[in-house]
Amino acid sequence: MRKILLSGLLACVLIGIAVFFFWFLIVDVLANIFRPLILNLTGQEYLVIPLALVFTIVIVFVVGFAVTKIKFQEFYARHFRKVPKDLEKGRGALVMFGPGAYYLGIIIKETNIRKSADKLEKYYVLYCPSTPLPWSGLPVIYVEQDKVIPLDFSFGQLYSLAGSFGANTPSILADLQIKEPRSSPEGSG
Repeated sequence: MRKILLSGLLACVLIGIAVFFFWFLIVDVLANIFRPLILNLTGQEYLVIPLALVFTIVIVFVVGFAVTKIKFQEFYARHFRKVPKDLEKGRGALVMFGPGAYYLGIIIKETNIRKSADKLEKYYVLYCPSTPLPWSGLPVIYVEQDKVIPLDFSFGQLYSLAGSFGANTPSILADLQIKEPRSSPEGSG
């Protein structure tokens, strides 16, 4: 009974929105825009609303056709949403930032950093996205290699995971059994 009531309510709301949309958009806005053209073509006032509806459908069809042919999504991806090449080639990783707590990132490259006059340490340079915008948060961090667990997933999977708030967790993370990285001698006390 509840399902029938909700379905009926939803249908009535949608019909109401469609009628409001039709009345407001077609009768009040578009009919007034097309009225001079229609009256010049036909001279009949009663044809204004039906022909305004026909013109609107034709315009929507032409715009839809143009959008599918031009492929705006590909255009946007090619010209505006450029992913740096280092990220596309990067490999996923878990970055330890506390005992038992990890952050996701993409390994961009390996580097050496001089910690003291005679000691170079190996570090990973990582890009770590955040939500709701993956380009915010901790963009680039340098982490000691022993605090990073390299994984086999791509930037696309990481981007999907961050953008979905964890809903698109790849199986490599779901099946992962983490072995804590060795702790550094300075941390033991």
